[in-house]
Amino acid sequence: MRINPATRLFDRFRLAPKSNPQAATLAAELDEIRRQQTLLLTMLDHTQAGVVVHGNDGSVRYINASARKILGLNAEMLPELSKPGWHWWLFDEYGSRLTPEQFPARRVLQTGEALDHLLLAIQPFDAGALRWCDVKAAPLLDLDGEISQVVVTLIDVTAQRRAREALAASESLLRNILDQAPVGICITDASGTLQAINPAYCQLFEYSAAELIGQPMSMVSPLPYRGVMNELYRRFIDSGMEFRGEWEVVTKSGRPRTVLATSARISTLHPPQAVTFVIDISDKKDLENDLIQKANLLEKRAREDGLTGLFNRQASFEMLDYALERCKRYQETLSVLMLDVDFFKQINDTYGHMTGDKVLTAVAAAIKQSIRTVDIAGRYGGEEFIVILPNIDIEGAAIVAERLRQAIQEIRIEGSEIEVSASFGVSSYTENDDTEFLVNRADLALYKSKRNGRNRVTVG
Repeated sequence: MRINPATRLFDRFRLAPKSNPQAATLAAELDEIRRQQTLLLTMLDHTQAGVVVHGNDGSVRYINASARKILGLNAEMLPELSKPGWHWWLFDEYGSRLTPEQFPARRVLQTGEALDHLLLAIQPFDAGALRWCDVKAAPLLDLDGEISQVVVTLIDVTAQRRAREALAASESLLRNILDQAPVGICITDASGTLQAINPAYCQLFEYSAAELIGQPMSMVSPLPYRGVMNELYRRFIDSGMEFRGEWEVVTKSGRPRTVLATSARISTLHPPQAVTFVIDISDKKDLENDLIQKANLLEKRAREDGLTGLFNRQASFEMLDYALERCKRYQETLSVLMLDVDFFKQINDTYGHMTGDKVLTAVAAAIKQSIRTVDIAGRYGGEEFIVILPNIDIEGAAIVAERLRQAIQEIRIEGSEIEVSASFGVSSYTENDDTEFLVNRADLALYKSKRNGRNRVTVG
């Protein structure tokens, strides 16, 4: 919509006689004014900012293409804009509709002061979606200093506002997720300083947010490991390597906890930051340790004689197989002792099985105390025991057997007058021996000891 007050004046002088110099000069000046006005209007029509010029009566004198688009105006509506009292549908940033007295042009006419950066929503006349605009309004004064017109500019910021609203909604959603997340979450800068944390993180470590923000994330690590934690974090930030693992941490009250921490680098930020998810797995680790202990106990029981605590028969043979293989590979010596408690059946029949068990337990204890830590002792079956002696030849094995025989002979069982003794058979590895042959030779030597009066050592 264009209203050009200079047009009629121009037309009056356009036909003036060329012989009149003053008329010709004035016509030329008016022609230049019209040319400049046309240029200005063309520029205004192509600017992205909406421009609306109001007269001092509030009517619209000019509106450019961008303003028409923002306001949703069509060609039929344009003549109505020049009439005073034309009302717009304007809303402030809180959603309240403005009264006509609150319109930017009306306020400028009333106060004479310009308005700058008003955020207003405009309801287009074509019933389109609300358009948010950054609005400015400034008065134009005539030669007498009176307001003749008001220029209102509209910058459409709908997209920016929607983007900000979407960002705010996203941030609110993210904050709600962080606040409600059952795992601890923290954000750290490139140096490992805590920038943000969620309630679960505070609850896990028993600190308030104020106590944690601005502190190094390693503050929850045991003091001796903080340097290691800081160095690993630095490598993670520099290289992007995975930062995941189980860590021992300490709460504010000094409680040790085990956590699973997983960090992801936010490489879009410069310098980069990191978000870390922390899960308390202390109960799980306690359960795992308990299961491991039980598994070890079951394994031990599967290989151990329940009464004496020595290896059982199967485990003893497995250990002997290993010792024999090593003996052959490294050309070492290896000896085996077989021993049997003398008159054990009579002990059971006379004193009962509980006393018999005490005898076997005492014999096992004597064996443990009489051999080296590298030696292997097992219960072969019933009252019979086996001792495996790596790196000991036949003479040395006989000495060990004699020492052990004397130790057993000194056993005393409380509450009884039992005299305990044992018979021994000794064998040592010779070329081409296997496990069975080595044990059989020691067993045969044992039976020779029994036939020859018991409580003695026989070398096989």
